[in-house]
Amino acid sequence: HQDSLLALIIAAINQLKKGAEVMILSAELMRDRIATLKRANIVVLERRRRKKKRIQKRGVLTKGAGEDILAQREADEQITREERQGGE
Repeated sequence: HQDSLLALIIAAINQLKKGAEVMILSAELMRDRIATLKRANIVVLERRRRKKKRIQKRGVLTKGAGEDILAQREADEQITREERQGGE
């Protein structure tokens, strides 16, 4: 009777140990993922900051000039899409 009780206690302790190991591994993976996301976020924020500065350095943008820029961008995107479709 005592042997079976002892075996149950040991089994329960082993289960707790396995659970703790899984939790530790999960925490390590989350920590690594968070660090990766933080680095990626910094890169994106720096890119936005550079883009914003570049836009500010160009000065005042008139409505017509803005429309021209958008039209050119759309044309460039259309060309890129057509080149991709033609290459497939």
